Amino acid sequence: MDEEKGHEVAFVQYSQAFHNLTNNDIYGNSCQVFRKLEFPGFDANGWPCYIGTRCFHRLEAFSGKKYDETCKVDWKRLNHMRVEESASVLEATCKFLQVAPLNKTHPGENRWG
Repeated sequence: MDEEKGHEVAFVQYSQAFHNLTNNDIYGNSCQVFRKLEFPGFDANGWPCYIGTRCFHRLEAFSGKKYDETCKVDWKRLNHMRVEESASVLEATCKFLQVAPLNKTHPGENRWG
C-alpha cells in the first residue's frame, strides 16, 4: 500500500466468476462454495457488495467514519521489536508448554502421547 495514504484506502480482492470449466475442476477455480453457498444474490451479478478483483475503496465506505492519524499503525516499528528476556524465563516457559497441556488432556500417558 501507499505509505502516505495507505491508512485511508482499503484493498479488497476476490476472484472473478469463471465459466466454461470442466466438470472435473481439480483446482477449484470456479469458487463454488463462495458463489453458490456464501454470497447468493447480494448484487445484480450474484456477487457480494464491495467485492471484486483488484478494487480500492476508501475506508469510510466500509466503516462510515473517518480515521485520524492516531489510529495509524507503525508497521515498520512493530516488525523490528525485540523481546529481551533472560534465558531462564524462556526455558521455564518452554518446559511448561511442553508438559502442561499433555498432563491435562492425557492423564496417565507418557509425555509424547
